[in-house]
Amino acid sequence: MNNLESEKQKIELELRKSFFRRAAGIASIILFAQKQGLIEGRWQGKRVVELGCGAGGGLWALRSLGADVIGVDLQKYPSYFVKSPLVSDLPFAVTTSLDFLKWQQQQSFDAVLAFNTESDVFTPEVASQVHRVLKPDGVVAVTWQQKDLSHVSGRWPKWSIPWPYNKYQLQLYNPEQGKIAGSLITTFIDPNGLARGEVRVNDKLSRSEVDIFDEFLMVGRK
Repeated sequence: MNNLESEKQKIELELRKSFFRRAAGIASIILFAQKQGLIEGRWQGKRVVELGCGAGGGLWALRSLGADVIGVDLQKYPSYFVKSPLVSDLPFAVTTSLDFLKWQQQQSFDAVLAFNTESDVFTPEVASQVHRVLKPDGVVAVTWQQKDLSHVSGRWPKWSIPWPYNKYQLQLYNPEQGKIAGSLITTFIDPNGLARGEVRVNDKLSRSEVDIFDEFLMVGRK
């Protein structure tokens, strides 16, 4: 094996590790929301779309939970954010969230999710379309980082999601203690198990062993 092949293998291994660490982080957020009574625990057969899905860690986690899932992303970023071959068999739309939702039938999804999203992904127009495509009592869940983009036209402030219906918002960590020590999420899905399609909690895992970039969570109902 030459140096180029060796370096390529190292990169692929790191991308694989990052993929499953992020998948486990998203699965851990979902589990946390379920424990808070914000999301039901039954995903089997549910029709779910993830907006801004990036590499597809969330798609992997949702499929492992039993959901019938589709991803949407413009795929304009390199490396970690481009669709992984690990989810090459899953439906994937390369377009904007707004255009994708406009193409969908009314009341056609049980859940619409967007993890670690930017506000240009979940705009008021997108929120309106999400409400249209959700089935009665359908769920929308959005997570994001603390970035105040309210000065940019069409974007929301760091603590205001454009969902004018029933919703619950919370911070995923105590800012006084930091993202790791102050994490409100204390139960984590095992990345290694998830790589085998097994959604299981590992009580020995710490917050630093899964990728949870998300700082805020909003869960809404139709």
